[in-house]
Amino acid sequence: MKLADIQVLDAVANAQSLSEAAKRLYKSKPAVTQALKRLSDELGFALVTREDYRIRLTEQGKRFHQHAQK
Repeated sequence: MKLADIQVLDAVANAQSLSEAAKRLYKSKPAVTQALKRLSDELGFALVTREDYRIRLTEQGKRFHQHAQK
């Protein structure tokens, strides 16, 4: 598990959009998407869901994010 991937999750959780998270991290949107996928695959559950062109943390994603912040 890479710290950089967890930082991407944190940025997405706080920005509520891939574009804004990518800007904050000075990364491309595809790089942000790949980091989320890599982390999700490693953990074995979905971290985010896309609804109405918005990205949101799943319940498991919220729990993991809170745990990672500690």
